[in-house]
Amino acid sequence: MKINKNILVLGGDSRQIYMSQYLEEYGAKVTLFGFENLMSEKPFPTLPNVNLATGSLKEEMCRADIVVLPLPVTRDGIKLNCAFSKDEPNLSDIVKLLNKNHIVFAGLLKDELYQKIAKKASQVTDYFLREDLSVLNAIPTAEGVVGIIIDKLPITIHGSECCVTGFGRTGKAVGRSLKALNAKVTVSARSTDALANAVSEGHETCKLSDLSLIAGKFDVLINTIPSLVIDRRILEKLKPECLIIEIASAPFGVDFTEADRLGINVIKAGSLPGKIAPKTAGKIISDTLINILREGEK
Repeated sequence: MKINKNILVLGGDSRQIYMSQYLEEYGAKVTLFGFENLMSEKPFPTLPNVNLATGSLKEEMCRADIVVLPLPVTRDGIKLNCAFSKDEPNLSDIVKLLNKNHIVFAGLLKDELYQKIAKKASQVTDYFLREDLSVLNAIPTAEGVVGIIIDKLPITIHGSECCVTGFGRTGKAVGRSLKALNAKVTVSARSTDALANAVSEGHETCKLSDLSLIAGKFDVLINTIPSLVIDRRILEKLKPECLIIEIASAPFGVDFTEADRLGINVIKAGSLPGKIAPKTAGKIISDTLINILREGEK
């Protein structure tokens, strides 16, 4: 499939750098806006060949057919997420510049922002909700979790007691990776279907409501549920040296204040694919966008 379109990548991190390269292989002309500090920070062993914006936000938006926003779009609900720029555009300014000629792709869009974009653009898609992206994105996430455990714990993963809360796509990938290294994995979830799936993969299971009863045995707890589930009742039962890795998106699942009070180490490990495997993550996003465009042609 050839993409004879002008694509404007607004903000993001290393993933968007590699994503732009893959999109250009399909014939697209890709421009990156919000990457003016890219050259000075030098995050790449060899800097990829990229087209940095030379015009203003308004000028670049006028030239674009497709606008790609990052994953996540924003970290504070006001400014665009820009890892390589100190001058982060306001989301409201971006929305004002959209028109019915624009196709918009974005990751982790809040409902309010989605509705605002949908009123202005011809099409808006939250690519984070796509199954093809979620399944593949779980792989580098799981590898990132393994890396954190190796780096932060004074014991081997082999033989360690690990708890994974939630057993969706990411939870499954994390559980498999830990089990492959001979960890003792317990999956804790609300859904009986999730617990049955965990049993089928050879894991121990525990209802989330009963997690506090066995919490004291774990060396590491990985949360994948984006709502408060690791509360005081559970935190007080954990060993002080237990490592918690939070990989859920906001509003997160761990009571950070209570964990800090108890002196429990919590690693907030969001956007792991972009941190540990940006090239792979960039290809996953680009492939997902290509799939969406292909589906739109049918």
